Amino acid sequence: MLLSKNNNNLPNIKCEYGTVNQQEHNQRKNIHHHNQQQQHSFEDLEDNNFGGTQRTIKFEPFMKESWATLFDINQQPLPIMPIVVVADKGFNFSPLDNCFVNQKKNHFQITVNIGVNPLSNTNSPLMGNCQQTVLHQFAPVYVRTELQGRPILLPIIDKKFYLSFCGVKSDMQTYEIPIKQSQTDRKPIDHIPVCFTIDGTQDSVKQTVPRLHFSETTMNNHRKNGKPNPEQKFFLLVMKLSVEIAIGDELRKVIVQSFHSDRVIVRASNPGQFEQPESDQSWKNQNGALTFSGPVCIGSDKPIGDAQLTVHGNIAASGQITRPSDQRLKENIEQISTSEAMGRVAQMRLVEFAYKPEFAERWGLSENERHRVGVIAQELAQVLPEAVKDNGDFLTVDDTRIFYDTVAAAQELYRLTGNLECKIGQVEKISHKLAQYARKRRQLGSMASGLSDFSTLFPAQNFSSSNKNNFDNNKRSLSQSRTSLNSAATAPAIAYGDEDNNLKTLKGSKNNGKREKKSALSQLPSSSPRKHRCRSYSSASAYCGRPQVYCHGPEAALFW
Repeated sequence: MLLSKNNNNLPNIKCEYGTVNQQEHNQRKNIHHHNQQQQHSFEDLEDNNFGGTQRTIKFEPFMKESWATLFDINQQPLPIMPIVVVADKGFNFSPLDNCFVNQKKNHFQITVNIGVNPLSNTNSPLMGNCQQTVLHQFAPVYVRTELQGRPILLPIIDKKFYLSFCGVKSDMQTYEIPIKQSQTDRKPIDHIPVCFTIDGTQDSVKQTVPRLHFSETTMNNHRKNGKPNPEQKFFLLVMKLSVEIAIGDELRKVIVQSFHSDRVIVRASNPGQFEQPESDQSWKNQNGALTFSGPVCIGSDKPIGDAQLTVHGNIAASGQITRPSDQRLKENIEQISTSEAMGRVAQMRLVEFAYKPEFAERWGLSENERHRVGVIAQELAQVLPEAVKDNGDFLTVDDTRIFYDTVAAAQELYRLTGNLECKIGQVEKISHKLAQYARKRRQLGSMASGLSDFSTLFPAQNFSSSNKNNFDNNKRSLSQSRTSLNSAATAPAIAYGDEDNNLKTLKGSKNNGKREKKSALSQLPSSSPRKHRCRSYSSASAYCGRPQVYCHGPEAALFW
């Protein structure tokens, strides 16, 4: 194997590969079979620890997404090594607190069993001749890490692994609590990571780290009325397995695997102060009912939070699930704001998701049951904090709280819809009135148009021209018209049947001026009114109160 450096001071790895002989292939098969047996033995060690008579603290993978991948000398990825973490002593389970308790003055001891899986890929070719000599061709040699935003393979320095411990807060897992380690003279010092080598010569590695202590205690350890404090805080013990790499002149540790324990309460007081009184914790048959005075777990050996009934799996019920809601049980009753509830519902994000396989297996969920529709607790806590609860391990959601906010939002929408319907009705009434007004206005416009058309049929200039023609045709009637006009001033009435004589009388009034015309019109008889129809081209013509004279010809213009 050759190592070279580029311009960015990052090592480039080159390997030369040889052929695979039958002996090496058989050796790989034997090691693989033995490794599977060793992995089963680790599972038996975890399940049968202490013969099952004492509940032991368990460890689970921690921040698995940040684990780095190991590679063999052929630059092929290695499978994750099976690791079992066992707390030999120092942690006692408290049923009353529903978690493990550690006394700060009493040290604890941790044993870590690491199964070395030398197989990177049973179908991959084996290395033949490499320039660098290695102790075993199946040992972890490289680790993949991120550098300047891109993945890179770097060699593990001296094939050394480091085992370290720390504590974290269960509600803030980024906050680390240092671990102390006592010397033989019981003087505590800072815990120093344990260094060991994995070179492929052994099938498993076992490391025991004794005399460990938490450097501080948890908060809110005191009792309230003889019962656990509802504000009790918890720690998690974290084990980290890391390797060391070199980036230029800088040495850096990369985490390969990490595990965290169950919740732990770290106390500094006398344990006797927290012991619960002796009581019979067995099942009892009373009045035909099977009773138990403590929390009950079905499908699990660990209750969730302070729940009295914890079920891992589905619940089938033919009846109803009810809660007490009597008014006599309640106080400080106030109606919630429906507008605020609708705003909260609008901010909720509904998602489709699937539970991680390790949790689905623990809870007894099938592949189809892993997929759900719901909300994210961390996001809901920003909108509706009272609907999110922390049971110590993870966040839970109260669906009933979301349901009642949804009901309030529906009520607000119903109110808004009613207001809109009322406004729409008012708009329809206004629109109807406007339509009636528009129809009346069109009718009045038609009448005005008819009157305008009628006036254009008999203009004043036509009347003068007609008079002129009549005067030219019959000059002798001029003197008679003047005489008739003068006599009309004293005449009691004008006969309406003789249209020719009336026309001559009106023509003669022109020479006496406008004043004489008005005088002539005033002498018209005031007989009983007779309705007449306006002669117009408009379809909207109607009866009106104009002078009751039926006229034809140019003389009609005088009356209008």
